[in-house]
Amino acid sequence: MLDRRLLYFLAVAREGSFSRAAGVLHVAQPAVSRQVAALEAEVGVRLLERSAGGVTPTEAGARLLERGTALEHEAAALHDELRAFGLGVRGSVALGYSTSLGYGTAPLLIEALRRRLPGVEVVPRLLATPALGAAVRAGELDLALVRAAGLVEGVDAVVLRRERLGVLVRSGDPVADDDVVELSSLADRAISLHDRDANPGHYDLVVGACRAAGFEPRLQPVETPFDPAYGALVGGGAVSLVGESAQTGTPAGLVWRPLAEVVRVPISLLRRAGSDSALLDRAVSALQDEALAQGWATA
Repeated sequence: MLDRRLLYFLAVAREGSFSRAAGVLHVAQPAVSRQVAALEAEVGVRLLERSAGGVTPTEAGARLLERGTALEHEAAALHDELRAFGLGVRGSVALGYSTSLGYGTAPLLIEALRRRLPGVEVVPRLLATPALGAAVRAGELDLALVRAAGLVEGVDAVVLRRERLGVLVRSGDPVADDDVVELSSLADRAISLHDRDANPGHYDLVVGACRAAGFEPRLQPVETPFDPAYGALVGGGAVSLVGESAQTGTPAGLVWRPLAEVVRVPISLLRRAGSDSALLDRAVSALQDEALAQGWATA
């Protein structure tokens, strides 16, 4: 990455000979002489003293040898750094996720990505579920974690985790005493669920599971797409159908019980279709490896 004239000068100054420098550089000696002469002409000062006994740097040449050596090291370091970016060893990954994934799944994967790719800066971004796919497609996010992701044009999805669906209820509720809960036993209960617009895939999965169990769910809308305090459950008799990661950070007074029916909620990693990035290739691979290590991908 350094100018050829400087490289040739450094070789001559170190070797004390044009011929030995040419051997080190694997070029003809006249080429070395021309490049050094061109450098001296450009700076307007003699850099080397030539004599029958060899070549020695002038005062100016000694200074250039000192600074040029430092520049040589800096250039080599810069070359390695740039190559690391090209190989995906260095860089930055903007990873989006929704609030509901902030308990367990997203923090674990973010920590794993930082551990597995120590030279990569991971920038977490919290967005509403419907905005994640669009942000990936627009390049505002590099990757995104989405629960029950639907199809988004121009975006590829790979499932990292399949969470078991369960019931979140107050600890004093009769359902809380069951090891597993028959979904049909909730036919007369209010089920707290976000509006479909907040996450169509998750909404359809919950409603579809209820219908498969033989009843039309009596839905109780929540005021926000995700309420970390689960106010509708704590303050009333409603239940919520959520994935097992909801157990992490669940408010006191609530318990999670798995459904007897094995219903799983997919958590997918989104990436812009056709994106050519060694860094993102490595990031996706690292996240998939972590999912396997956690036993998620086969669950």
